[in-house]
Amino acid sequence: MTTTPRLRALDGALTATAMQCMLTQHPNGSWVSPPSSRIPETALACFALSRAGDNDSLAAVARARSWLFHHPPVRNGLTHPVNELVEQALWSLAVDDAQPVELRHPALVGAVLKDPEELRWFRVVQALALHRDRPIRGGLSVDALRRALRNDAVDEEPTGGVSAGSDRHTESLALYVLLEFPSEQHESALAAAQRLISAQSANDGFGRNPLSASLAFLALDFTARGGRAWQRCRTQLLRSQRSDGTWRHPASDVRDTASTVRAFREDPAFTTHALPTAVAFLCAAQNDDGGWPALRGTDSDCGTTAQVLSALAGLGVPDLVIRRALGYLERRRTSQGLWNCDVAGDSDEPYEETVAQVVSALRHYRRPDTPPIERARAWLLDERLRLGHPEPGRYRGDAYAVFRTAEALGWSEPAVASIVRRLAGLQNRDGGWAYEEGGPSAPGPTGLALAALGATGILDEESWTTGTDYLVSGQRDDGTWADEAQTASPHPLPLACPALTRAFTAMGLRAARQFCGERVAA
Repeated sequence: MTTTPRLRALDGALTATAMQCMLTQHPNGSWVSPPSSRIPETALACFALSRAGDNDSLAAVARARSWLFHHPPVRNGLTHPVNELVEQALWSLAVDDAQPVELRHPALVGAVLKDPEELRWFRVVQALALHRDRPIRGGLSVDALRRALRNDAVDEEPTGGVSAGSDRHTESLALYVLLEFPSEQHESALAAAQRLISAQSANDGFGRNPLSASLAFLALDFTARGGRAWQRCRTQLLRSQRSDGTWRHPASDVRDTASTVRAFREDPAFTTHALPTAVAFLCAAQNDDGGWPALRGTDSDCGTTAQVLSALAGLGVPDLVIRRALGYLERRRTSQGLWNCDVAGDSDEPYEETVAQVVSALRHYRRPDTPPIERARAWLLDERLRLGHPEPGRYRGDAYAVFRTAEALGWSEPAVASIVRRLAGLQNRDGGWAYEEGGPSAPGPTGLALAALGATGILDEESWTTGTDYLVSGQRDDGTWADEAQTASPHPLPLACPALTRAFTAMGLRAARQFCGERVAA
């Protein structure tokens, strides 16, 4: 394909994806990726309802087990080892196969887990296995597990943006009840159960997350079986089961909308027909603390707040919106001048991906009330590039890690050119980039790689040509692309997000369009 036909093909692909984007915008101005089916939510809800005993619950369990038997865990070495262990354990508990719960993995031998979410999922699985009297291979001692759960649920009140009714706090209380109710801490567990009941929302739910609701139901089944809270929680689980027998992770309307605005804000039709209502939605979704949540109406987090600030930069939103958001990030800044993992607001431990997101956003706002980023930028330069290139985090793949790090450090930073050149060398023979080196090409990382090449001016014509052809040829008739799970929510459980695929590919196509247009002009 010569340059001029390729230019026409790029224009056609960009028009098709922008049109699909505008057609799928909700009346309130948002976009919401349909949540994908996966093992953790379905297995945990199935496991919980298997204790209920009524006909409706037994029917729901049968539907869930049918889906689970047709979708067993896959251990292919490409997913996070903690995810492999969690999926296998939850699947085993749900189908009741009586097998030992395995908490050991070859990739984790000698490793020290520091990520709070990875540690939390080990605790979840081990507590559930103990609750069901399953043999366990590996994990913490029972005393160490009890201490950890006690710290989470009783000794420490939630702080730093984690509300008393949050998913995380609900899960901590529920696990504490499950482990301690049969022990000498019976009274303490009952008190925790009462706090759990008090956190149940007026509309019958424990948040919007089936993982939290399932753990809460198991705890209530121990301490308040048949009571009003137990019945309301069971109703929540039964109503949220899908027709295929699964339960799904909650959608992320704020995060999806921010990603979409950022990717398409330069498209003329999008700017006219979709951008005004999208900006209005984002402004209305801001929480009272000044931050934004991934899902409207839930707790704010630093990552989503940074993504929304990046999306709104230069769009003329009311100054109060920006001022409140900057104040939120200032309050969440740690003693090191960094930002922590978005689900762990009470921790002073920085999280690289979140720091990069926040620094990228704050670079857009040169004003007196902007939190300083110099220490964070220096920390990123040292921490993210200590191995010579950034390591992936919650978002899969080298392309995302490189793009996010380079954007935070600045595209003119000398170290950025080096990591982008390394990324260029990871291009597959079919023109695309993979999530993991040596894996199959995928549209999301290909789009991000092309966007990074364009931003740094590393214009290898062969890379552009084959990368562009890969994206254009992979576009479906409706303007979308098929993709793999590219993120983790909660970490490290993989989750497919079509809105991210669309945003990342659009960014790559736009960079390719600019390069191709410059070649034609020359």
